[in-house]
Amino acid sequence: MATPNTPERRGALVRKGAVAAIDQAVLSGAGFATAVLLAWSCAKVEFGLYAFVLMLQLLAAGLAGSFVTRPLTVLGPSMTPRAFRGFVASAAVWQVVAGAASAVLLLAIAGASASVDAWHVASGALAWSAAAVVTWQGREFIRQVLFTQQRPGAVLANDVLNVAGTLALLVVLARAGGLDAAAVFRCNAMVGAVTLAFGLWQIRGAFDFGAIDLAATARRNVAYGRWAAVITVAGFATTQLPVLVFPAFTGLVGLAAIEAARHVLAPVAILRTASGNLLMPRAASVFADRGRDGLHAFVTRALGLVGVLSAVYGVVAAVLPESMLWLLYGDKFAGAGAYVCLWVFVQLVSHASFSASVGLEAMRRPDVVGRVAVGAALAFLALLGACVPLFGAHGVLVAWGVTELGRAVVLVSRYSREGVERRPVVGWGT
Repeated sequence: MATPNTPERRGALVRKGAVAAIDQAVLSGAGFATAVLLAWSCAKVEFGLYAFVLMLQLLAAGLAGSFVTRPLTVLGPSMTPRAFRGFVASAAVWQVVAGAASAVLLLAIAGASASVDAWHVASGALAWSAAAVVTWQGREFIRQVLFTQQRPGAVLANDVLNVAGTLALLVVLARAGGLDAAAVFRCNAMVGAVTLAFGLWQIRGAFDFGAIDLAATARRNVAYGRWAAVITVAGFATTQLPVLVFPAFTGLVGLAAIEAARHVLAPVAILRTASGNLLMPRAASVFADRGRDGLHAFVTRALGLVGVLSAVYGVVAAVLPESMLWLLYGDKFAGAGAYVCLWVFVQLVSHASFSASVGLEAMRRPDVVGRVAVGAALAFLALLGACVPLFGAHGVLVAWGVTELGRAVVLVSRYSREGVERRPVVGWGT
């Protein structure tokens, strides 16, 4: 695939990047609107339940995506058109398998929670999240095929349709007094099924079932995806587990407060996710054509701008945290300004980790990212044991901040190390 080495191609990349940012703004805006609507419509406990189930859904989707969509975005750009179409067809079959496995996992958790008095209220939301995760993963597969084909406009069209339909249903339910966590996942599943069908039509030309090779695709995806799965699980331990451990001291109300603060930093998440969706396949293509120096220049230029914009917004949020919370939620989460400052720190430090990870994964070195993620997860658990006796509930947050900083330092150091690109987990001839 072409790399951005001419003014015209750089201009095209900027335009596509703007569309990808708009798309991510639509998605994150929808997630943000859903959270705010639920926070206004329900008690704090119900909002905390929604955040808890959503995290489990993200973990299930992330594990499945590790073996399907992440290899697609890194391995696909260097393939010939026919090989890529066969790869997409094979990956689509495995996506169906992964979606079914994710749904079974969530249904099993729903069944277990129904038998525990303290958690039986979560069973309905978990059951509907099992349906929602299937459509979510299917749509994410389609989105990544389109991003790999450098078609962010098609992604935007699908996401706008999905968001408009979902939010319309949620508003109707909120006005009728029937909005709760389970209803959110039910709406996601219903509308997602419609837009999944539309997405399959959008990528109808991306399949070549005559070139399908399930065994070869499985070998490639497992070789790459095993490390992507390690990154997902270890990343969950360092970015989501702290949020789940915190309620052990404060209950679901505490989870609701820290999640409400997280949504203040939604614009930062929008920028980073949008840049990752568009730039990961492009970075892999740049490295294949221009080597490490070209990749480093590309990552520094593209993600450096994202970092500056994120820092500007983060400073404003850190200076005016209570005002930001009041604008979104009124007085419901007054006093949670310290959590906003925590999220500013975590998001900005995570940008350094993210930038180094993009470079390493583009060089087909997810094993480096995975090992650092495992080390960070173990460090967090050790710090947790040391900090909680000293600081109580806030010791969870202290351990989290220190872990994120250490992870960023190590990842940047590994990415900068000479010769790191010489041992890819998947060879360039496969």
